[in-house]
Amino acid sequence: MNSVRGAGKKPAVLWTAGRDLQGKGSSQGVNSLGFEKDGGGWGAGTYNGAMVVMSTLKDNVVEAALRPEVRREVLRLYAELQTEIDRRRPICVVSGRCCRFEEFGHRLYVTTAELATFTSELADTTPAGGEPVAGGCPFQTGKICRVHTIRPMGCRVFFCDASATDWQQALYEQFHARLKKLHEDLSIPYGYMEWRFACNALGLEL
Repeated sequence: MNSVRGAGKKPAVLWTAGRDLQGKGSSQGVNSLGFEKDGGGWGAGTYNGAMVVMSTLKDNVVEAALRPEVRREVLRLYAELQTEIDRRRPICVVSGRCCRFEEFGHRLYVTTAELATFTSELADTTPAGGEPVAGGCPFQTGKICRVHTIRPMGCRVFFCDASATDWQQALYEQFHARLKKLHEDLSIPYGYMEWRFACNALGLEL
């Protein structure tokens, strides 16, 4: 488990083992921001720890976003992932449930390199307008993703289609392993953070 230590006695968790696609599953003991539970509460250092993580995350993402090779390699990985998804032909009925995290009961997690690429791409994107849906992704309006073309990997591989359950978790793990290795190859500090917390830390909004 990779972590960044804050002022409190519990670390802010950047990688939580045992979670399934988009963070759903064995989340007992971890809150929506990725902090370990301390006995009966979340620990006195949670807020201070969050501030440290937010600052560190922002520095790492900003630095990586300035490197064209990071963006290039992440987009190449996304393209390969899309090829694999297209081969399986999952059905998307544009229900928007996958983006309504609280309603659907899951969390989207992203890495440093994904955030760096998203930040770079967002500057070159003209998103659809509208107000975000409460309790969901800050980039969702109604049933529509306003940043669909530049969405993170977890969004790309997740489908509500029942037939997708046979392959999407294995495919996600396969490409996530490659994404994690990409951090090593390009010397990018690896972080694995809940999407909305990361967006807030980076000030990402439309």
